Amino acid sequence: MANYLIAISGHEGTNWQIKGTALACYTLATSTLVFNTKYAYWFSNGVGVIKICTLLFVILTGFVVLGGHTKVEDPKANFQDAWSGSSNASAYGMTIALYRIIFSYGGYNNAFNVANEVKNPVRSLKIYATAALTTVYILYMFANVAFFAAVPKEELENSGLTAASLFFKAVFGDSGAVRGLNFLIALASFGNMIAVIIVNDLAIFPNALFNLAMAVGIYIVRWRRRKADLPEPEFKAWHVVIIFNILIQLYLLIMPWYPPAGGQYAGDVSFWYATYAVTGVGM
Repeated sequence: MANYLIAISGHEGTNWQIKGTALACYTLATSTLVFNTKYAYWFSNGVGVIKICTLLFVILTGFVVLGGHTKVEDPKANFQDAWSGSSNASAYGMTIALYRIIFSYGGYNNAFNVANEVKNPVRSLKIYATAALTTVYILYMFANVAFFAAVPKEELENSGLTAASLFFKAVFGDSGAVRGLNFLIALASFGNMIAVIIVNDLAIFPNALFNLAMAVGIYIVRWRRRKADLPEPEFKAWHVVIIFNILIQLYLLIMPWYPPAGGQYAGDVSFWYATYAVTGVGM
């Protein structure tokens, strides 16, 4: 959110300006919840609608770009050699990418935290959670296609967290509309912050530890149920899903300790590469 707010001003913010703006955004989101949770909830839902509309706008614009109806010179350039540069891929880079993907889907599990407040939670979550995740996956996938159609790969690699801003600039130039679209992205981020704070979402690393313990615990509970000769539960997760989840959580717990190719200070941050992992252990 901080990056997009600074992008609206037309300037490149310093690290301290970005951090200060981010702190102000979190303070505002927390204050909003403190003053009135109900209105904050309504606001978050309203922003969710705006976010979906913005994603649809990006996707449709991406199709227009691919059709050659914008000023983008070669919209298919990034799709001609999709694996170019992959020979330099590293375990550290893949881990960071996976962490950011998980973060982009952050909040999907919040529905399970309030399952006791839902009528017939097993049936409801099986239907609506599947539908919601599938919809978001499709929207994110086509949004990324739109980004790759409009923005050169080199710019995307160096974009940090402002890929959407580069997309708007590549398609619409430096007009005031671009600043308005950046504001929509910032607004969507603010709504997500409120939704996350409402349920007190955890950081990815300690959350992975919790998910691993929970997945292993499922087999312990099943073993005890069989030993007690209890009937099968109403809902039972597939073995392949649980095992896959265990492998993912192990990866998320182990690989962050693997150093980047350039040494312990060559990560995507200016400090020691595994600081967030140590912080996660402390949590």
